[in-house]
Order: sequence, then structure tokens, then C-alpha cells
Amino acid sequence: IREGLQELLNDSEGFNCAGAFDNCEDMLERINELDADVIIMDIGLPGMSGIEGTKKVKSLFPHISIIVLTIHEESEKVFEALISGACGYLIKTTPHDEILMSIKDAYNGGSPMNSHIAKKMVELLRAFNEQKKADENLLSERENEVLTALAQGQAYKQIADSLFISKH
Repeated sequence: IREGLQELLNDSEGFNCAGAFDNCEDMLERINELDADVIIMDIGLPGMSGIEGTKKVKSLFPHISIIVLTIHEESEKVFEALISGACGYLIKTTPHDEILMSIKDAYNGGSPMNSHIAKKMVELLRAFNEQKKADENLLSERENEVLTALAQGQAYKQIADSLFISKH
């Protein structure tokens, strides 16, 4: 797949593959000389994972856009990749023309991902929001009243007096 992508990029007008590596360690050794704008990264690599590789690249070169291209469709993997700094997430079955459009999109500051992956992210965000709401309900009504008063800048004594409780 890596060699096919390299050929696709080099044969497509406006694209140039500066390097193709089968592991993150080799890529990181040569990244200074590559002058890359966009990196296509797999997750399941020998040695350092693509997630860790993405973190390292983004810490050293925050301007480089990274698109994950992988077989992994699990929400957790998508989330990990995006949190680590990837701007996009594609599945290896993505058609070539869509890959090229995604690279252009990433180069221009976009976040390319197919609708299947985008749907997973929406579901993950909804689940996160539901969990957040559940966590907010862990406090009693009185604890919420005290927290609200603290958030409004009231002193302990003011809160105690207004709620008829001890300031301790």
C-alpha cells in the first residue's frame, strides 16, 4: 500500500512524495530533510505506533498535517489518533481520488475523514456528552448550590449564611 501511495502521489500533478517509510523511527530520523507539508500515517506499525509517531511529529513540527490511513475503524482508535494530533482519518479502502482530495484538504487546513468515520466521531461526542451530564448529577442539590455560589465568587461565610449551614 505504501509503495502504491508513493506511486500515486508522484504520478499525480501537484503532488510529490518526499519519502515513504515502513516505521516511525526511520521517518523521524529523516523528517528534517523531507520538508513535508502532509504526512500519511498508519497506526499499526512495527516499533513505535503511528499514534506515538503522530505525537512526536506534532511536538517537533506542529505545522505538519497528519492524516491517518489505516484498517482500524474502532472509535477508540479514531479518537486516539485525533487527540494525538492527526487532522484526518481515512480507511485503507478509500478510493485514490478521495485520498488525493484529502491530502489537499489537510494541506489547506481541513480535517479529512469519510462519512463513516465522521459518524463514529459524532457518536463518540454524544456518548461523551451523556457521560458528562451523568457526572454532573453526581453532586447533591446542596453541593451544587455551594459550587454555584463559589463559582459566583462568594466567600465561605456568605455561602454559609445564605444557605443556613456551617461555613465548615
